[in-house]
Amino acid sequence: MARWTGAVPAEWAEPTGLRRDVRLAAFCFGGGLLLLALNVNQVGIDAGWWRALPLAFVCLALLLRRTAPLVGLLVGVVAGVWDLTFGPSLATWLVFGQLTYDVALYGRREVLPWLLRFSVAATVVSTLATLFLAENFALGAAVGVTLTLILVVPVVTSVPVRRWRERAERERERAEQITRLAELSRRQALAEERARMARELHDVVANHLSAVAIHATAAQALVSADDPKLVDILGVIRENSVQGLAEMRRMVEVLREPGDLVLAQGLAEALPRLAAAAAHVQVTVEQVGEPRPLPPDVDHAAYRIVQESLTNAGKHAPGGTAAVRLEYLPSSVVVTVDSSALVASPPPVDGAGMGLVGMRERVALLGGEFSAGPMAIDSVGSCGRAWRVRAELPMGVAP
Repeated sequence: MARWTGAVPAEWAEPTGLRRDVRLAAFCFGGGLLLLALNVNQVGIDAGWWRALPLAFVCLALLLRRTAPLVGLLVGVVAGVWDLTFGPSLATWLVFGQLTYDVALYGRREVLPWLLRFSVAATVVSTLATLFLAENFALGAAVGVTLTLILVVPVVTSVPVRRWRERAERERERAEQITRLAELSRRQALAEERARMARELHDVVANHLSAVAIHATAAQALVSADDPKLVDILGVIRENSVQGLAEMRRMVEVLREPGDLVLAQGLAEALPRLAAAAAHVQVTVEQVGEPRPLPPDVDHAAYRIVQESLTNAGKHAPGGTAAVRLEYLPSSVVVTVDSSALVASPPPVDGAGMGLVGMRERVALLGGEFSAGPMAIDSVGSCGRAWRVRAELPMGVAP
């Protein structure tokens, strides 16, 4: 529809454009009435004020100059033909020249070449026809000059103005794009910094707090009950370290990006995505029992255990397989990761990040049971080794 009406993009129609067009139409109509009253360039029959009707139509067409300029030009053509039946009047055709300019400026770009060809052709044909039919050079020259001013000049003068508008529009879009890119870069830098802080808090501070809680628990078991003051001190140390670790986990989750929150979906829903992301190892996932929501600490710990186990399998047994088993028990959940390959020795314990030590401390902090070690398997025609990580996590934090 826009192709035939010559409608322009919405951003080209300014908010105040309609008010301006109304004022322009009123001004042109008033000026045209003044010319009619003065009988300027009146040729043909004396139609009186009936001449104001074509003028009114062509002025009303100015209201479409921005939204549908081609339709406005067609209305102007009808008004111009109507005006010719009374004898051409200068007022109507001056407004028609404005409509031609508006089509060239506000219309679709593909309309401009055709409009220029039509304007030149109409001017040349009308001028030659007047010269041959009227056999009056002065009249033919007057018609040629008038049509050039009404049809050709508006189209030609609109070209640089249109280019300037389009260049300004491109600059505005480029400025908006630069602003959006700068905002995206700022958000990305902020997200990377938050992720870095979260990793540091998780890998450094959280592991130390876990170690403090574990050692405080062990010390409580070794201290004699005859020294209640020392037992109370150790209890306070353990309680504060556990609370600090819980607060640290919440802080880490706040610092992470929304897409990096491991608890956003839950462990059961996140396992297939985690298996698909594993590198250098083929992963299968099995869930046993009725899936149910897990406490956040348990969900988070189980996810990290599976994640670290698959990472170790990819590093130490590339090309092998890994079987992830999630078993829901009445009061706990058991996570088992078996990785197998024809390797001579089990994967070493990582010294940083989660590692086996970090996994063991995390499970102990939740009051669960953790084991990791090799197990013999029968591969196809040969003897291989497998590595099993198993963690049983209760449904609540250990007292």
